[in-house]
Amino acid sequence: MGDEAKFTRRGWLRSTALAAGVAGSVAAVRPAAAAPAIDNNDPGVVNVLAYGAKGDGIADDTEAIQRAINDAQNYSRGNASKGGVVFLPAGVFKVSKTLQVTQAIKIFGRGQATIDGATHIVPASLDFDVIKIVGVIWGVVLEGFLIKGYDYTGSGGHFLRIQGCQHVIVREVHLINCWNGALVDSSGDVMFYDLNVSGADVPGEGRYGIKCTAVSQGNANATRATNCVVSQWGKNVRTMDGFVLANGYNSLSAINCGGLNCNRAFWTTKDGGQTPNFFVVSGGASDHSNTAVQLDDGAFAEFNELMVTSSSVDNIYVGENITGPVAFSNCVVTTSGGNDPPHGAGYRITSTKSANVSITGGSVHNTAGHAIDISGNASVLVTGVGISAIRSGKNADGIMLSGNGNVTLTGLSITEVKNVAIRTLDDFGGNSKAEYGAILALFYPAPNAQPQFIFEDFRQILPLNPCPTFDE
Repeated sequence: MGDEAKFTRRGWLRSTALAAGVAGSVAAVRPAAAAPAIDNNDPGVVNVLAYGAKGDGIADDTEAIQRAINDAQNYSRGNASKGGVVFLPAGVFKVSKTLQVTQAIKIFGRGQATIDGATHIVPASLDFDVIKIVGVIWGVVLEGFLIKGYDYTGSGGHFLRIQGCQHVIVREVHLINCWNGALVDSSGDVMFYDLNVSGADVPGEGRYGIKCTAVSQGNANATRATNCVVSQWGKNVRTMDGFVLANGYNSLSAINCGGLNCNRAFWTTKDGGQTPNFFVVSGGASDHSNTAVQLDDGAFAEFNELMVTSSSVDNIYVGENITGPVAFSNCVVTTSGGNDPPHGAGYRITSTKSANVSITGGSVHNTAGHAIDISGNASVLVTGVGISAIRSGKNADGIMLSGNGNVTLTGLSITEVKNVAIRTLDDFGGNSKAEYGAILALFYPAPNAQPQFIFEDFRQILPLNPCPTFDE
């Protein structure tokens, strides 16, 4: 059996049941400074109860857990291919300062909420890093526990901090009532599976669920988050960003991930440093965030089959510093902004860097502002998109064009638009081509109003039948 198979949580727990039972019975009589409890079948496994940890939510278990980590790390130095194992049984383990990991190690708990108990790590405040992994090249696994804050004093800490590492796995871990969730700093090949993050209900912006930042000193840095959710509840909603790619980090992939009540659910930014690179989102959703997707800085971005709903401002924003290319495929975008300015758009594209932006398939529905608002000078392709019910705000067009970009519109279905199906402003100086699959009956306040098509500065118009006629 390979090491990874052996150290899956269920398989490992079965193989170490004896160690857990022995350690639990010995803990009551063994002094905290005594030698570690050793499983003769696997001397790399240690139980924190044997080091004096109580797990009662009252005693400070920091030193006991750190001693268990240190012993497991000492084992890993002589067995680098295996790494030591620290087991936290069901209980509430209070910690008052950072637990440091500097060698290959596996830390396992009994899960977040199971019929036979759960493993909770409870920090004394929000101003320190709860688990900090530094400079480990291979072999760190965190699995099967919950870190939950109850004391909301302090600020700026992280429940997980991974710094200068390669090949780290975090699986089935919940980070609840945190200041920041997980920071991936100058690290590569970091994998998050089934991670749930929620922010503490306290004032303060600039917090985040999962953030990747800074160029790695080792391999090209890449992080993948699979089946992960970032949410922000309570009175201080939308003060936490969900998935953040920042400051020269190479690649963040979010697979079937979601952001709920976030400030920005998916965000790229220089963050005071270098432009980040690749951001790929496949599946997943954003619900009730300020902005679902906000691309302020960066190069390639790809969003596939993303469900975006009820954004307070824009659903999707492509900022002026985006160099592209940026691709949106089969995304469902619905309900943005409100009746007060700035009247959120479904897609707002403002890039001035001549980026290539494509919107292929999917739909835009019920936006307070324009369904698709294109300015700057990006080259934009919109094809096969269904636009409907653009009627809730004061300035609601199907597609609005300004700036100097090259825009191609093809195969569109535009229905029930409050103002104009496709509008170009007087300052539009780009080259555009419009090829319509179908533009159907439009919605106007007056039942008998005629459809309007305004193409004030188009260089080339190629209407396809069926398409209503319009006056030049």
